[in-house]
Amino acid sequence: MTEHDTYFSSRHCHPQWRHLLSALFDGLLNSVPEQEARSFLRQVGANMALSLPLGAHDTLDALEGAINKRWSELDWGQAKLRSHDDYLAIHHYHCPVPHQQGRMVEAAQKSLAMVLEGVYGSWLLAQGGEPDVTVRLADTQDGLVLHYGKEPAHD
Repeated sequence: MTEHDTYFSSRHCHPQWRHLLSALFDGLLNSVPEQEARSFLRQVGANMALSLPLGAHDTLDALEGAINKRWSELDWGQAKLRSHDDYLAIHHYHCPVPHQQGRMVEAAQKSLAMVLEGVYGSWLLAQGGEPDVTVRLADTQDGLVLHYGKEPAHD
């Protein structure tokens, strides 16, 4: 873990919330089927997006700026948007995931990714996106990477 990671792991989820959120996310993911948990958490994210409107933006850079303004207001990290042929990649860094002993709590990371699927899906729909195109977690190696659009082919 780098010094940068240590800073964010200790700062981004206040100690008063770490154990509650860890237990809540772990309990949710272990008590209902994953698709039900995803549906619920995506709806939570969609509700968050409604309370955090971005306004209309003409370019990807302007949209990224508006998203990062919202995340900065909440201290929820930052996003980088990258357009690909078949999908939009959303790289979300430093989201407030509970950490224990310097490591992300897996259930919390997975749950917050589902919440972000709902947030980004709603924001992109409001920008003129297609209602049947979803945002899905694609990778967790360097922050959270979500895809909006057709999934890339895997070799």
